[in-house]
Amino acid sequence: MFKRLLLNVFGFLCGICVYPVLAHAVEELDVPVLDQELSITRYPAQGEQLIIWVAPGFDSKTRAVNMAEQLAQQGIEVWRVDLADSLFLPKSTSTLRSLSGKYVAGLVEQAHIQTGKNITLLGRSYSAIPILRGARRWQQLNEAEKDQGKTYFSGAVLFSPELYATVPALGLEPVYVPVMSASNIPIMIYQAGNRSNRWQLSHVLESLQQGGAAVYLKVLKGVTGVFYEGDKTEAAKNTFASLADEI
Repeated sequence: MFKRLLLNVFGFLCGICVYPVLAHAVEELDVPVLDQELSITRYPAQGEQLIIWVAPGFDSKTRAVNMAEQLAQQGIEVWRVDLADSLFLPKSTSTLRSLSGKYVAGLVEQAHIQTGKNITLLGRSYSAIPILRGARRWQQLNEAEKDQGKTYFSGAVLFSPELYATVPALGLEPVYVPVMSASNIPIMIYQAGNRSNRWQLSHVLESLQQGGAAVYLKVLKGVTGVFYEGDKTEAAKNTFASLADEI
């Protein structure tokens, strides 16, 4: 309750200064998924689309919060979740690599039950792993609905996805998570042009397409990370400014 009160006060002050429409409306939710309650930061909107934003847990939130508010202003509701935090796990890349897809799949289900909206998953870096696993798990649990044309899951938007099963030693070829070649959902990839994993992009695309995924790609030239606060280049600023409209 005290946390929510602080958020409301902060939202009111921010609403005066920067975001008069939405900052005061941000909510903290506890959503039951399987044997856990996942902590969700909700940016409500009136449209029919909802993005579940799976945060990697170790990045700065400033740009992410700004983007979530912009998306809500466009009529796209956003639920932002830090899985490691909700599950009381260490915030690390190894945690994200080890997560199964059951909580992401369950959250897709719960978001639709609570809102009736179409669901898209969004994340960056290693959060792409639980996202793809969750998407696959959801598909396996909802094959009957898919056959009846009742699907409400739209696909995923991934920013510079890291899909390594283990971090490769210097000079060795990486080993990727098997779910890459089992994914057959629509996927939009925004790949930062200055990020080192760009050079593995052709293999990532090939593996995703093996499973029948419709993959769309945009390389962000001159960008190290759209949500990396240290990237203050004009390319990063311009990309960030147009991103909500593109999504």
